[in-house]
This record gives sequence, structure tokens and C-alpha cells, in this order.
Amino acid sequence: MTPIKNKKVEGIIAEIIDQYAYADQSDRPWIIGFSGGKDSTVLLMLVFDKLLMVHSYH
Repeated sequence: MTPIKNKKVEGIIAEIIDQYAYADQSDRPWIIGFSGGKDSTVLLMLVFDKLLMVHSYH
């Protein structure tokens, strides 16, 4: 995946990783709304990519 150079997107990515790995210690499932549009596709790809990254470190 191409490195991201947008501060806003980098902040969202950091929040995804933080919420998954550190902040949320509950067993609640994540529910991601997906409509198939551009915005939800980008969100889904970011979450999927970062979760794979987190799992590869653990």
C-alpha cells in the first residue's frame, strides 16, 4: 500500500490502531457501515489494512 502523507488520514489511522490495540479492552464487536460508495470503501480498506498490521505485530 502507498504511504499516506495526509495528516488527517494519519490521525484516523492512529485512532483505528489505538482503539483496537489499546483503548478499548472490551469484547464488543466492531461494526462498520458499508454502502459500497467511495467513503465507506476507503474506511473499510483503512480498517482492514491496519488490523492486519496490528495482528502481524502481535
